[in-house]
Amino acid sequence: MKKTLTILSLVFAAGQFYGQQQAQLSLYNFHPQLVNPSHTGIDRVATAVGGQRFQWIGIDGFPRTTVISLGYPVKLFGEGEATRASANSSFGLGATLVQERIGSLNTTGVFLDAAYATRVNNLHHILAFGLKFGGDFMSINMQELDVLHQDDALRNNYINKFVGNVGFGVSYYAKDFFVSVGLPKLLRTRLDDIENVNVGRQINHAYVYGGYNVELSADVSLVPTMNVKMAINSPISTETSLNLFIFDKFWTSAMYRLNDAVGLNFVMKINSQISAGYAYDYSISLENARVGSHELMVGYNVQFLSDRFKGVKTKNPKIWL
Repeated sequence: MKKTLTILSLVFAAGQFYGQQQAQLSLYNFHPQLVNPSHTGIDRVATAVGGQRFQWIGIDGFPRTTVISLGYPVKLFGEGEATRASANSSFGLGATLVQERIGSLNTTGVFLDAAYATRVNNLHHILAFGLKFGGDFMSINMQELDVLHQDDALRNNYINKFVGNVGFGVSYYAKDFFVSVGLPKLLRTRLDDIENVNVGRQINHAYVYGGYNVELSADVSLVPTMNVKMAINSPISTETSLNLFIFDKFWTSAMYRLNDAVGLNFVMKINSQISAGYAYDYSISLENARVGSHELMVGYNVQFLSDRFKGVKTKNPKIWL
């Protein structure tokens, strides 16, 4: 009994052994509201972004993640200029869907996102706040787990659980830098109970993300960024990237995740509406295994939803206002 529960706990635990509660993405710039809802609607156009990640390919039961994020700027800066306050504020709505399979654990998360942004001074710096509401549908097929005692009564169980949660985020944008803090799941909700034994809880994660824009020329920008992820009872994860934007159409970056992985990302803006990207990570942390992760992304600007988006230009994708 305890051995079976221990296996299940390891599947649920974040950052330990063979499980992760918050999806790991390399192209997170294109799904920023996944961990920080204050980014919702920042592109000034309605957006739909889909991604697929295959992590640690070659290991049995490797994580497979599908992500869809939607954003819509309900109100743009400058609209509704009846008052100074309304002209200097914006409001966005969106949604995120994450489906992830890790071994025998299936998780589908659905969240609604909302963000409010305001200009804070004459330099047009922007302060944004965001909230997210939703939850995760979690299921695990105990028959797929390797157990020491084949006659264990739990082996024939199929566990289903809905776990509701809320999240919060804040971002600050200036001309040359940005910084954001996101807490996508504030509640440490109990995942399940089996015969009065607690299997585990959702772990609180905090993300601190920032970058600085260096304009090398009118058409080329260099943006170093750092993303720090913190979770209770887990080591701090630090990821640094060096991003190069060319003609506002091509983006490439080199990534190093401390003591975990190195990687390269490539994104191309095919036209004013469609972007596509690919990322490859190479793990340096798994013992006796050197495995890679592949990630694909397709983004679409839904400009036909409103005439107010005509002629609206966005800067570097998903990283700058």
